[in-house]
Amino acid sequence: VLPQLNFQPRKPTEWQLSNGLRVMFERDPIVPMVRGTLYLPGGAIFEPAELAGLAGATGQQMREGGIEWLPPNVLDKRLDGLGAAIESSFGDQYGSVAFSCLTENLPEILQVFAGVVRRPRFDTGRLELWKKLALEGIARRRDDPDTMASMIYAAVLYGDNSPYNRVETPDTVKRITVEEMRKFYRRFARPNGAILVISGDVELELLKELIQMQLGSWSAVSETLPMLPEMKAEFRPGLFVLKRKFDQSTILLGHLGPPRVFPEMYAISVFNRLFGMGGLESKLFSEVRSKDGLAYSVYGGVFPGVKYGNFQVSMGTRGTETARAISRVLELTEDAVKVAPNATDIGHAQEGVNRGFVFKFATPELVTVRAAIIDVFGYPKFFDSTYLEGIRDGAALSVLDAA
Repeated sequence: VLPQLNFQPRKPTEWQLSNGLRVMFERDPIVPMVRGTLYLPGGAIFEPAELAGLAGATGQQMREGGIEWLPPNVLDKRLDGLGAAIESSFGDQYGSVAFSCLTENLPEILQVFAGVVRRPRFDTGRLELWKKLALEGIARRRDDPDTMASMIYAAVLYGDNSPYNRVETPDTVKRITVEEMRKFYRRFARPNGAILVISGDVELELLKELIQMQLGSWSAVSETLPMLPEMKAEFRPGLFVLKRKFDQSTILLGHLGPPRVFPEMYAISVFNRLFGMGGLESKLFSEVRSKDGLAYSVYGGVFPGVKYGNFQVSMGTRGTETARAISRVLELTEDAVKVAPNATDIGHAQEGVNRGFVFKFATPELVTVRAAIIDVFGYPKFFDSTYLEGIRDGAALSVLDAA
């Protein structure tokens, strides 16, 4: 029996500027470098359907398009000469602008970083390059079975043209303009509600002074952020097939699942490890792949989402074994909701989840990023501090009930 793991996650130093920007910092004196990421609420779930891809374009072009006083090529050369990096992006629910540099270059890089955040140029030439690459990526999608399966699965799961299933097309990409990017940027790039996390070899007081200098005058936005789009929960059984000339079948099975925060979230972490996310020891891997030889790869579990997540099993198998592989997965899924796992398996799964959790705090950078993500995704503030306790309480009966 493994000893009980006692661990309390570290909490970074935190303060807030008068414009509402929250800053989290963890000192790391090992290497003379500083890394930081600004998290901005907002993303692709808020973009218009006719402009699918706008969030991704805006996020990338905040950095790639240069800043007001530095054209893109000049910005590229300056960062390259300093051995520094600045990257920006918008995902489904939030955007980020990240930097890394030597400590000695921090004052200069923070100035450029603030320019990317506050005064992006949105260069027309760089946007046209982004469009060209995006269109090439769309054209190549049909050659990737995993991509096509995921797109079909999401369309069936969330509904056609759902904000939670936004897929760019050649038409939507061609409609994106510099002005549309500026509108999206003005809507979501704001200090109030944003979180800046920094780790590295820098003194706290100096860092506070530099951040105040570069971001303290960034004006807050009075307009409230939009509410998350509504989503209808529908269970629609069906078999959906995209015929392709491949020897292998890519298979996704599943249905809608819970949001990110739900009462059974600790028990489901244990269930996932037992069922399909525990590597060699998980039920799906040991039965479908190792014992029956029905899949090249197989994993699955409950994956919470913004409004609704999903329960999903993913696998790749020989085309001739498709029906057998599906039947076997359905058998194991039915068993998982009827038969409680034994105490020994529960104990091993709990220890595996617990020890994996500790690695989320392995470095000062991970400590700060974890604190921001917990906030951005709306987890309770006590989530990490009570996580191990919640996992320990996930006995066999509660895991079965959650499943």
